[in-house]
Amino acid sequence: MKDQKAPEGRLCEYCNHKDATLMCQGCPKTNQLCATCRDIHDKIPSCEGHSFVPLSQVDPSPNPVNIREQLRHILDKAQCCDKHDSELLTFYCEEDDTVACRDCILETHSKHDFKKIGDVVKVQRELIQAKFKCLTTEKLTRFEKAEKVIMETEDEVTENQTKVLRLVDSQKLAMTKEINKNSKTFKREIKDYYQQVEKDVRQQTDAYLTSVKQHLETYETKIQSDYTEMKRFINDKSREITTEVKALTSTQMKTLEAKKDKQEMNKISIQSIRDFAQQLTDTGSDIEVMAHSKKLQTRIQELETVEPVFDTMITDITFTPGKTEMDLVLQLPKSPEPQLSIETGSITAKTYRGPLDSYFGSLKQKRANYPAVKEFMKVTWLDKPERNVCFNVRGWLRDIQCTDDGCILAVHDDFSCGKTGSVFSSTGQCNREISRVVKARIPIPMCSGVLLRCAYHHGINAIIVSDYWAHCVYAVTPQGVVIFQYGTRGQSGGGDGQLWNPGAVCVDTFGHIFIADRDNDRVVVLGLEGRFLGNILTKSDNIELPISVAVNSNWELVVGTAGGEISAYKYIAQK
Repeated sequence: MKDQKAPEGRLCEYCNHKDATLMCQGCPKTNQLCATCRDIHDKIPSCEGHSFVPLSQVDPSPNPVNIREQLRHILDKAQCCDKHDSELLTFYCEEDDTVACRDCILETHSKHDFKKIGDVVKVQRELIQAKFKCLTTEKLTRFEKAEKVIMETEDEVTENQTKVLRLVDSQKLAMTKEINKNSKTFKREIKDYYQQVEKDVRQQTDAYLTSVKQHLETYETKIQSDYTEMKRFINDKSREITTEVKALTSTQMKTLEAKKDKQEMNKISIQSIRDFAQQLTDTGSDIEVMAHSKKLQTRIQELETVEPVFDTMITDITFTPGKTEMDLVLQLPKSPEPQLSIETGSITAKTYRGPLDSYFGSLKQKRANYPAVKEFMKVTWLDKPERNVCFNVRGWLRDIQCTDDGCILAVHDDFSCGKTGSVFSSTGQCNREISRVVKARIPIPMCSGVLLRCAYHHGINAIIVSDYWAHCVYAVTPQGVVIFQYGTRGQSGGGDGQLWNPGAVCVDTFGHIFIADRDNDRVVVLGLEGRFLGNILTKSDNIELPISVAVNSNWELVVGTAGGEISAYKYIAQK
């Protein structure tokens, strides 16, 4: 359609085929649309609420300043109420979050709190601009980096498939060559043997020679059939493994494409909201600002917590070729009666012993460790964690969790009213309390059954379980398979690889596992596969009896102690 001759006038910037009839105020770049593409535009969530102006009312000036002035002029002309002709929209109803004219106020909003638009629009512009600052260029850069990592991983997966298939083809050719070589050797030795027999019994009857020849030909036919069957099996096995490799790779590529599309949609949503917010505050009329302010701020606040996450498990495929050399020497069949003075010999041609599966090789799957993924997951650890906030709760602290909006939920034993849940702000101010907190327990077969703490690890699709009495931490799949164990079950200790009454566990965005090693007065950090990385906090950092850990939305490690102290530490340099 793009290659067809363009019609006269301006084209739709979405399809580049039909005449554009509308201009979208919310889209900064592709803002000229035809009627068909507007239907597609309105179905995009990030484009919801955009305003349109007939393109015939806009002078096609290439100067952005002129276009901005024309749009403002058109919008100012359209500030009349759609319910009351010629009545200007001059009021803002706070209860209904809408702009209204004088008649609307009298008819519908007379008992509501309302103000003149001019009195509140400045504050709303400033709120939008304050929220807009949260969607930084660095946030977009992180999504772009996640996209790049996925694309590089796709290349690695494709390259791995090529390497594995090359090994499969090589094994197929090597084994086929070995079979062909032994087949020719066998044919030659059978012929040579027959010639030797013919020489030895030349003086004997033609009937006996014919009998021997037929006997050997029958044996040759059987063995050649076996060789043919071997080659057929090798071809089938090669095709089977090739199909499996392609299927595994295709599945992973689809998963990566889906992840890449998700990152792309998040990036588009953030960019669209940024552009719309910028244009609204720069060129929007007071009415438009008030009409969109609250929804826009809510949308920006939602996107503020969205982060690029690349938690897809990539399975590496390897192929280990088996041996190609045949190891079973064929035995010459017994010659038919009568006995002749024939010197029996041996055949040097070989065949395989046992099933061909073990000779051809097999596929193995292991977790991939591609450089692009490792670099994306790499973080810069601070030399020493920085404490940003510290406060205390009443009674004995039991557990803490961080919410998406930066608050801290603490479960503690309040001596006056029993077990209590308190919600604290990020600065340590108690906002509200919830009494009678009940904690659920998850039964894990290999654990002691009491004082278990759990956290879900998206990176390895497993539950990280801390067993207080057993001095161990496990990674268990939802199916009950133990991926790894950290600590010696039933034995406490303070060295690397040892725990002493571990409390809560948590997992950060990068897959690090944090363990509150209570009676060692430290917080241990493990890698994605349970490998010890170090003690991020120790007694030298004034940590005593840590029992709870969590990671908040600011990438800070929140630690709670048995004495009721809660502290937030910055532990990595933000990427």
